[in-house]
Amino acid sequence: APSRSPQGSSAGAIGLTGRLGYARFQFLNFITYGIEASFQVQEVLAIVAGFDAHSTRRLIPPELVPVGQPAVQWNTLVPMSAGVLYKPSANDIRPYAGAGTSIIPGYVKDASAVAFGFHAKGGLDVMLSDTVGINVNANMGMWAGTQWYLIQGLKNTGFVTQLSLGTMMVF
Repeated sequence: APSRSPQGSSAGAIGLTGRLGYARFQFLNFITYGIEASFQVQEVLAIVAGFDAHSTRRLIPPELVPVGQPAVQWNTLVPMSAGVLYKPSANDIRPYAGAGTSIIPGYVKDASAVAFGFHAKGGLDVMLSDTVGINVNANMGMWAGTQWYLIQGLKNTGFVTQLSLGTMMVF
């Protein structure tokens, strides 16, 4: 594919990507939505940081439902992440691969601890113009926390996967 301009992957470029997707942690299924910012520190290397809210609708066991509350509730986690991406191309179709870490505050109601995680990610930016593109992203990693067990059936460490699609802008 021809190169539109070096702006999308030149050192100093800033990108902003909004995504919507699906994730799974142990037996929980999530709708995900979030934003990620990137800074191209070298021609092929970017630093990224962002957050993805993970919302799930789950049935709370009757003995754990607070009086006056519904048995079916929406719960949301907000992992914040940072990492690096290798972006080998400045063409209209720009694959990438990278890794990062996550911190998940308030991951269990009334939890005093913070959960942590790490992930590998890969994806594709398809540029529609010099500054706007479509992003396809996949993450796979692990989350660990000392209080996941408070959610019935969860283990304190487990795999997390995520697939998402979004829109990106490059400045």
